[in-house]
Amino acid sequence: MKLRFILVVVLILLSLPVIPASAQADLQPVTITAEDGLVLYGLYSGTEGLEGDESGVPAVLLMHHGNAVKEKWLPFIPMLTEANYAVLTVDVRGFGETGRGENAPTAEERISDAQRWVDWLREQDGVDPERINIVGASIGGDIGLNIMAQDEGIVSITVLSVGLEVEDITTAPAVEQITRPIYFITGREDEVGLEAVQELINHVQGEMLISIHDTSMCCTFLIDFVDGVDADIVAWLDRHNK
Repeated sequence: MKLRFILVVVLILLSLPVIPASAQADLQPVTITAEDGLVLYGLYSGTEGLEGDESGVPAVLLMHHGNAVKEKWLPFIPMLTEANYAVLTVDVRGFGETGRGENAPTAEERISDAQRWVDWLREQDGVDPERINIVGASIGGDIGLNIMAQDEGIVSITVLSVGLEVEDITTAPAVEQITRPIYFITGREDEVGLEAVQELINHVQGEMLISIHDTSMCCTFLIDFVDGVDADIVAWLDRHNK
């Protein structure tokens, strides 16, 4: 039994994505302060070495799924920087270094935090403030949809494993207000994500793209383990930013 357990652990470790050293070296720790004073933590890969136009380069805000951290996106970031995107990955309130403050995080606080990060991105040297995009997984994508609903300056959003309501963050009312491009990605065997997409497409007001993959994987694991998802996201971003 002990040997079998060790073999299972080894197989799991071998299946985990390798984080390129370049992805870690190019990222700089950044912090901002939330409306209630909580310190929010992120990692930023800026515009140095990127090729932009007279307006600057487009940028992407990455927000992880529940029980994850900002580093979950590290394997994907090099593909974004190679495509000339500045990238910011953040710890959602209640996770990672950001913590939760004295009380359980509310939907309003998490949406406010994300808006502050969007505003911070717009102020960075070399970033085109009119080409900010969001890529979010599960709760990160749900937060992103709510940001896009209130911030008309967001160019596009990609949501992996969207939910209809996660920790009091609802998405249908937000989607009804969005007229800019939304890309839904989910697994066919992810019942929650698939059901959410099937419902939300009835509320979409603008351009929409849907990718449903034959897998039970969800969230950022879709990027890690399903071939082509990462390239599809970059192609979607390029379509709306270049």
